[in-house]
Amino acid sequence: MNLSRYIVRAALMCAPLVVIVMGVAMVLGGCEKNYKEPPVYSVGFNFHLVDMDGDSAEARNRIETMIAVARDVYKKVNFEIGSIEVHVYTGADAQRLTNQDLERDENNNGWPDDMEELLTWSSNTPNLNMDIFLVKSISYAGEMGILGIAGGIPGPVQKGTPNSGVILNTFGGLYSMSGSDLNLQGFTLAHEADHYLGLYHTTERDGTEFDFLDDTPQCPSWQFDRNNDGLVSPIECIQMDGQYLMFWAAGPIIQDKSSSKQAEVKRRHPMSIPK
Repeated sequence: MNLSRYIVRAALMCAPLVVIVMGVAMVLGGCEKNYKEPPVYSVGFNFHLVDMDGDSAEARNRIETMIAVARDVYKKVNFEIGSIEVHVYTGADAQRLTNQDLERDENNNGWPDDMEELLTWSSNTPNLNMDIFLVKSISYAGEMGILGIAGGIPGPVQKGTPNSGVILNTFGGLYSMSGSDLNLQGFTLAHEADHYLGLYHTTERDGTEFDFLDDTPQCPSWQFDRNNDGLVSPIECIQMDGQYLMFWAAGPIIQDKSSSKQAEVKRRHPMSIPK
């Protein structure tokens, strides 16, 4: 089961100039006069808190911290975050599904059973918002550093399907997250929501696969995997797409860049609403 295009940034916790003559500058100046600002779109979020407190003011403030980070990233490409709803789940099913095992696939359909079951709960929110499920842990093949995963690229508009939503890891619950954790998961929220809206990783982990857009940089491993570990890291790719939101892994740098064609792909998803 290959989930690498869906799983965000498994956090890498281990881990001759051409002189342009003045005549060209004059042409560019003329083009600038005809430039039109791209339209503003928005996407709303339903937050589903699985086996964790979400009714307190502190919980809402922590959610808003994540949203604020994602909002700042989206503003760079004329996107806004629209309406927000918060739903809380308790009981035996919530206690079971808040610890997501992405490896268990007893129905042998190539997709995690826990994830399929949890995302069907999106049927509880019959609106056009994207459904974001906050869980206490996500594990895959023994790895515990997975930040999040999207139900599809792009994800469906229909609610209640095994692909209807995004899952984010809180590493024990909202109250166990530090300020830096909340900021990181704000970027993850934006990254996974962009998957759901149709965007792939600009560069995949092994540096041999890339997205299909011609205005995003690529970081091929043959050129940038300097430590020869079979992976390309944000630091190794910092001069290419390591600073892009949709790079495959998170790293110790700001990753908030998006291209104009990435924004255009997002605008085409039905959950993106023109302002």
